[in-house]
Amino acid sequence: MKTPRQQFESLATWAKTESRKLIEQEESMPGSPLESELIDLWKGQNPTLHRMMTEMQALEALAHVVVERSIAEEMMLYRSGMPLSDARMQAVADWWMLDPDEGAPKAPDEATTG
Repeated sequence: MKTPRQQFESLATWAKTESRKLIEQEESMPGSPLESELIDLWKGQNPTLHRMMTEMQALEALAHVVVERSIAEEMMLYRSGMPLSDARMQAVADWWMLDPDEGAPKAPDEATTG
């Protein structure tokens, strides 16, 4: 079983890797207003996550990936017939409030295919 610090380290490594992939594939660049909003949310509602990711220099990378993945999930849910407002609420609930104990989140397509 991983220690809490090891869980945060795994999450930080995952975030940095995934953010780098998004940038290299020219899918998105970090620094959107939604990412800033998410970082502020974590600072208030999940200060341990905020502090640990800041210490590991992964906060911006994590916000970048989480925002991109939540948008992808929102669009997938919307295309499957869910009203846009419901799709947005579900994607935010699934992505924005991460729990490092659960490990790195899955991509929307991974979450639906297993």
